[in-house]
Amino acid sequence: MLKDKWFAGGRELAILDWIAMAGIALCLAGGYIKLEYYESMIRYMPIIAALVMILLLFNHINWVERLKNREWDFLIIPIGICIEMCNIILSHSGVGVLLNLISFLLILYLADKIKLNEWHYYFIAMVSAGCLLTWIGQENKDYNTNMAAMIVMILAAGTMPGIGIWMSKRKNEWSYFAYTILITVGVLYFSWKQRARGVMAGIAVFWAVSIFIPRCVWKVKALYNTAVFLLLSGSILFPIGYVLSWKHEIIKNFTVLNKNFYSGRDRVWDQFLTAFMKEPLTGIGSDIYAKIPEPLFTEVHNGLLHILTIYGVIIFLFVYILWFNVLKRAQQGAVRSIIIKQNMCMAVGLMVTSVFENFVVMPAFSLIFFLILCSFFTGEKREEAGEI
Repeated sequence: MLKDKWFAGGRELAILDWIAMAGIALCLAGGYIKLEYYESMIRYMPIIAALVMILLLFNHINWVERLKNREWDFLIIPIGICIEMCNIILSHSGVGVLLNLISFLLILYLADKIKLNEWHYYFIAMVSAGCLLTWIGQENKDYNTNMAAMIVMILAAGTMPGIGIWMSKRKNEWSYFAYTILITVGVLYFSWKQRARGVMAGIAVFWAVSIFIPRCVWKVKALYNTAVFLLLSGSILFPIGYVLSWKHEIIKNFTVLNKNFYSGRDRVWDQFLTAFMKEPLTGIGSDIYAKIPEPLFTEVHNGLLHILTIYGVIIFLFVYILWFNVLKRAQQGAVRSIIIKQNMCMAVGLMVTSVFENFVVMPAFSLIFFLILCSFFTGEKREEAGEI
């Protein structure tokens, strides 16, 4: 009896979901209100994120049954973990990379498979809004300018699932459309002041997809899947092409927002790609200084490139497949609902921004990204349950 309720996410275990939400709130408040909090929290965020996702897995998914049925998308997770454990030994890496991988694989797997309570979304929306209010009138709170702009973007995104569910219950989808445009205007203004070009690009793509691409286009399955494929493939091909254009002077340097076009990303990505080519199967792991003498940065500054260079080709393919799968499944919801479409547009904007930073695959940014992905399927699950 208890076993059945455990795997079904029974009411007596609802506390586990709230513990998971508290973990997300802790990462947001501890990381994105003051730099000193962030510096204290950063070492614990991978642990918290992994625990959050493991709690949600065991509280909602009958993983024993999934193993018995050999469901391919679930099997990717234990296989990927085993491969990464071998990679850690072969690449002499720290175990922190394993925690980040566990949480991100579970993020992509669970997004369309669990049903969170609407109050979970409301809670995270209030926490995100509270953190965001502390940024009003602030320049960057001692964070570097790109980090500051990304924090504001992710906190704004964190309000969207909760606000979206609240407005959907009131049949007020067009007000939600106006809300998302309003908050992205605020994010754009802040990122323009910080000259954070990656965040500005993400917001610009959000608007382009949201305003200029009608929902009837989203109904064409082949076109939609092609767009998802191009989005993911472009995210990894862009830094490779960027480095090649710099090395071969295909694109001459010029100034964008008083910053050089290449602006250092050329050398950073070149260092990681050069090191990766020596260990393509295992990746270079977490010991950056051992693999890259005198690195310009220890951060890869690109989400998918981070997965590729740190974890290797096999893990990269696993992540790519799961990511494509969850976005592909979201098509029907986006066709039926303006709210889901707007949330998908924000996810696309976040992914575009992650072309220049690797924040989407790192805690606590990834936890908000998870809630955005979950919100794609929340409306469908609530309709099936007769709640709306």
